[in-house]
Amino acid sequence: MAEPAEPEAAGLGAAGPEAAGPRPRGRRPGSPDTRAAVLAAARAAFAEHGYKKATIRGIARSAGVDPALVIQYFTNKEELFRASLELVIGPREHLDASFRATEGTLGFRLASFYFGLWETPGVRESLTAMALSAASEPEAQRAVRALMSGRFIGPIGAVIGAEEAARRVPLCATQMLGMAFLRYVLPTDPMASLPVEDVIRLVAPVLDRYLTDDLDDCLSAPLVPLR
Repeated sequence: MAEPAEPEAAGLGAAGPEAAGPRPRGRRPGSPDTRAAVLAAARAAFAEHGYKKATIRGIARSAGVDPALVIQYFTNKEELFRASLELVIGPREHLDASFRATEGTLGFRLASFYFGLWETPGVRESLTAMALSAASEPEAQRAVRALMSGRFIGPIGAVIGAEEAARRVPLCATQMLGMAFLRYVLPTDPMASLPVEDVIRLVAPVLDRYLTDDLDDCLSAPLVPLR
């Protein structure tokens, strides 16, 4: 006779691809930073399974904590997904420094930072999961928009103004996401085989146009800022 399914706990999601088993409760023995352990487990789970199949239960099991503790830290899976992406992108202070640097144009600095992330082993898997999840899951889409606002619009807004950044950064995202998809997610030549330095030099002038040029000559309606 088949085993009965594990009862569903409120807000914890389906059992997912991980095997069921006993879960330790509370803080991991000897761990100085349970929240960091949960985030690390979440990053790995989202990279391996994507947003839909990764579960709070499985992430808690990998981190060695009770699922209720994950909810205590992050409220729900959407917030946990966003926090794991912020972990991949890095602290906002690093982005502030990158976009305020004096080397190259703003578009060049943005392209260098973004494609530098994709070129980093381990980070690429997380970014791939982000791109694929955002293409199909509304919760992941909201998390990516929030990430764009907090990690890109904010720091770039310090250079060109917050309102301008809210209008212009999403235009840059169309270029960066499309190029990253054809280079890393669905590798397609010539994008897949170009040296990353060439990719950055290729896209930087386009990003500069989006970020700092006068766009009124090609628009029939005002750009609506990302909210």
